[in-house]
Amino acid sequence: MMSQFLRSTSERTRGCLPCGLHWRVLVELFKKDGSQYWWYDFTLPGVPRQRGSTKQTNETRATRVAAAKLADAMAGNYDLRKRVPTLSKHWEWFKGTNLFTSLDPDTQRYYRNGWRMVKDTPLAKMRVTGVRNIDVLAVTISGSPSNVNNARRTVRRLLNLAVEAGIMPKCPAIQLLEENERHVLLDEETEAAILPHSPQPLEDIIKLMRDGGFRNQLELYPMRIENIDWEGKRYVVPDSKSPEGRREVHLSDRAMDILERRCEGRTQGWVFPSVRKGKHITGGLVNKQWVKARRAARLPESLVLYSGRHDCGTTLMEETGDIKLVMVSLGHRDTKATIRYTRPRPSRMREVINARRKKAAVLEFRAQSAAQR
Repeated sequence: MMSQFLRSTSERTRGCLPCGLHWRVLVELFKKDGSQYWWYDFTLPGVPRQRGSTKQTNETRATRVAAAKLADAMAGNYDLRKRVPTLSKHWEWFKGTNLFTSLDPDTQRYYRNGWRMVKDTPLAKMRVTGVRNIDVLAVTISGSPSNVNNARRTVRRLLNLAVEAGIMPKCPAIQLLEENERHVLLDEETEAAILPHSPQPLEDIIKLMRDGGFRNQLELYPMRIENIDWEGKRYVVPDSKSPEGRREVHLSDRAMDILERRCEGRTQGWVFPSVRKGKHITGGLVNKQWVKARRAARLPESLVLYSGRHDCGTTLMEETGDIKLVMVSLGHRDTKATIRYTRPRPSRMREVINARRKKAAVLEFRAQSAAQR
């Protein structure tokens, strides 16, 4: 193979490079064995390796073609369809790398669920360099805005990884939908409506979610008897979503009654054992029971089991007014997350004002009585 370099490339491409560029790039110009044409080969920051035939047998004309290819690549115009993976191939690569396996379990589940909604759409077959915001918006994803955003964030993450890998120069801005916060609480009234339709273990889980503010998947389903402090009436969460999630949950009398009944005669093992030997229950079983019970009770679909955790945070905030206490009790990193878990009840306004007026009336009565003496 004969190999030559185009030296002083900036001078050779002066007429076709974008203004303001001060890069000095070496382009390799060579002939392959058995080929009559000159070939070019170069790499730019943020751009995959560019290599191809100039379709020219004359070296001078081949030099001009190579310089034009360089200028196009610098301007972001290049075609590497044979080398660029589809979104589907890029996902397969992503989930097999440490970039994915090092993520916390919740984030992994989030991206897996997002890809589940994308994999059967036209986006999956598109090259990553060809995916635009309009292509993402054109895909119909069923469900709530948060469901749609789950799919779009997954696509955006894959495109950003393509940028980091040098496959494409820039990720398009993927437009997200506005998400509404959960306003439906699993409160006393809702619990009373759904419990008659709730078999075990769902009945106990609903009560523990409301009284303990547990995360169902990470903290409640894998509860261990060894982590229960029977005398202190508390449960030590050994692992959770974040370091702050590893905490002590002080249990209500109702929660203690449930645990005593479930753990009677046992000193170790799962609080909620599965029918599969050595395993604990999973979200699949509980979610099926929840959907059936919710439909039987004619409650809205916006009511989810996780609403019980929100109700616990709301109740703590209403009764104590101590956001730090609520943050620690729910295992949050900061108060921003805690605020999203507290849902003010408008009816509380009436209760607070009436309580204040009653207090003022008592003070006024005492003052009048003292004046009459």
